Formats: sequence, structure tokens, C-alpha cells
Amino acid sequence: MNATRRTALVLALSLASCSRCGNEPEAPPAAPPPPSAPMPAVPTTGPSNTGDVKGFPLRPDVKIEFPLPTTPRAAMPVPAQQMPAEAEVEVIGKLTGAPPETDLRVSISKRPCAAADSGEPYGVERTKNLGPTSPYFIEVFVPQGSTGHVCAWSLKDGKVVAFGASARNPITMRGLGEVMFTEMELPLQPVSPAVKAPAGL
Repeated sequence: MNATRRTALVLALSLASCSRCGNEPEAPPAAPPPPSAPMPAVPTTGPSNTGDVKGFPLRPDVKIEFPLPTTPRAAMPVPAQQMPAEAEVEVIGKLTGAPPETDLRVSISKRPCAAADSGEPYGVERTKNLGPTSPYFIEVFVPQGSTGHVCAWSLKDGKVVAFGASARNPITMRGLGEVMFTEMELPLQPVSPAVKAPAGL
């Protein structure tokens, strides 16, 4: 084999053994990603809690400290409702037995009444005579705890021709708001001879 042929054969073998001869150089490997930021430390003191706090995943063995008071706050005292000096008293009922064409008066009085004695009324109400049965209503303001007597008179020409008092007398007038006595029946009985109407009616 001459020198020229030997040189050509060596060059061919050299080119065959180089698979990347004439190509672009291989790119360097990619850099590894930066490490993730560490999770903030979770306090491990205070009462235990099993829920999540603002995204912190808690484990059963982790304890979270909360700024809670160690003793309950004292309840605010509620003042007792003050009893007013006076009671507002309303009495509702019916008058029966009134003679026709007479004027009717109903009172709540300090002491027992009689045909000729009004018993010192706290208040007197004129009631319309509607026949054998007439409804009535009377309202007074009295000192708390006062005792009252509910009475009625039937008047004609300034004289008492019939009188009646409630079988529920005396009543004690005490309470907050409207103190009501209902179904207070006042049966009138004839007064003969008629007597002069007492003062205050």
C-alpha cells in the first residue's frame, strides 16, 4: 500500500469514529430549580386547637396561643325596674238595675260608700244609662297600694233613687303600667225614699 492510499484510509477511519464532527456543540444541562421558601414557624405554646388559622395547617400535636382572657368578663348589673309613685287603675264592668231616665255615677272611693255617702272618691265617672244593663269604665291615678271601693249611684232630680257597690270591694291598687280590674258588676238596688246625692258626685 503506497503512502497516499494509507493516508486516505486513516483519514476515512478518523471521520467515521467522530459521530458529532461538524455539528453544533451540545447545550449545557438546565440548572436545578431554586429551593422553595420554608413555611413560617408555627407557635407551639398555649391552648390546643385543631382548626386552621389563616392558612396554617395544624396537626393534632401543635398548640396555638390565642390572646383570650383567662377569666370571663363580669356581667353588667341590670337595675330593677322602679315602681312609680302612683298606680294607673282602670275598672271595667256593667251596671244593672238602674231605673230608666236616671243619671248614673260610678266612683272609686277611699272608704266604703253608701247611698248618702260617696266615701271620698279618688275619681267619679258619669255613665250613660242604656237601660237594664249599662257598661261603664273609670280610670284613676292613686298612690301605690291604695285600697279602693267601686260604687254606683242612680240620680234623678239631684237625689239618689238607686245605689250599689261591687261585691269584690275592697280592691288593692298596685302595679306597673295599667292596673286593670274587669267584670266588676254593680247591681243597683232601689233607695226609698230617695236621698240627697252626696257631695262629690
